[in-house]
Amino acid sequence: MLDTRGNTAVYLQFAHARLCSILTKAEVEAKVDLEKIALENEPVVEHDAERALAFELTQFREVLDEFRKDLMPNRLCEYLYQLSGKFTDFVTNCHVLNSQERNGRLLLCVAARKVMGKAMELVGLSPLEQI
Repeated sequence: MLDTRGNTAVYLQFAHARLCSILTKAEVEAKVDLEKIALENEPVVEHDAERALAFELTQFREVLDEFRKDLMPNRLCEYLYQLSGKFTDFVTNCHVLNSQERNGRLLLCVAARKVMGKAMELVGLSPLEQI
């Protein structure tokens, strides 16, 4: 099913593509140097949606450890679904590019792109940067 809502591969790909779009706009349109931001800033997680996303990102190591123990890819799939939902809530509730918290929020986006991309690769999905 090609549904951009719910627990489908398309939903995961859509979330990843949206994430990549935000980071591309930051670099191309706003002329933001993401590497420089990563070296000079720390993410500030004050909004509930920021905290939820940050917490979900910290769970990746634990999910990988469980996956290695029992070799059940559904753990990674469920994690990806949860992470995609937290990211969607984050971008729905927190402006990224046009906010005073831009740099910290961009750091969360960079981390989410890395984690989401790696998890997708582990379950056999090629992360899409645009749909």
